[in-house]
Amino acid sequence: MKIENKKDVPALVKVISIFDYIAGGFILVFGSIFALSTIMNLLLGNFIGFLVLFLLGLSVIVPGLFFVILGWHLSAGKNWARITQIIISSIGIIWSLIEVIQGNYMRLYGIVLPSLIVGYLILNEDVKRSFHS
Repeated sequence: MKIENKKDVPALVKVISIFDYIAGGFILVFGSIFALSTIMNLLLGNFIGFLVLFLLGLSVIVPGLFFVILGWHLSAGKNWARITQIIISSIGIIWSLIEVIQGNYMRLYGIVLPSLIVGYLILNEDVKRSFHS
């Protein structure tokens, strides 16, 4: 799958895509460790335990791959990736807002950064030109 990078995306869009790479990388590492650590269950003869934990590990790996692919396409100037990033960040804002309302004030950071990302990807003129050309 080759991505043609005909568009020059703004530097901050590339920074946002690096956040996606980092998040995806951490999720992939965690999911892989989780999936591979289940081998002990198989060696001990616990096939059901192995299967359940292995599938849970794979279910963690899939979102990790998604974030890596999202970051890759965002840095390549794909509009679907921009829209997806806006949706994911908006969900994060809503989730954090609910937690802050419930008294978890440590989640305030989960409102600030995603709000900046959403605002930038929606309102910045360079981003609009880059993704709609």
